[in-house]
Amino acid sequence: MLKRAVSVLALGLLGALVAAIGAGSHRSTGYLGVGLVLALIACAGVFAKVWQSWNGYVAFASLWVGVTVFFYSTGPGQSQLISGDLKDQLWVYGGAVVLSIVAAVPRFVFVGRDVAP
Repeated sequence: MLKRAVSVLALGLLGALVAAIGAGSHRSTGYLGVGLVLALIACAGVFAKVWQSWNGYVAFASLWVGVTVFFYSTGPGQSQLISGDLKDQLWVYGGAVVLSIVAAVPRFVFVGRDVAP
């Protein structure tokens, strides 16, 4: 039980890390950077769903959303890390779409039907 709880916590931290990396680097190489960080979200989301099923995926996705919303908000000096232009909108809304697609794909597609959750 403790092993599963620690695994879910680790996947939540992975979601926060992916959001922080993506928020900082989605502008690095133009639209290719946006595509790369969306692929990072997809890979990490599939990993979370395969490793700990829905518990891990929900922890991953919820912390990704929380950190992304935090970076999207306006800071005390009226500064924003995610400002709201086209690349930023592609990052935020594209990430939400990628998370929704990964959530919609059944787990057995990734691991087969012979694996217990």
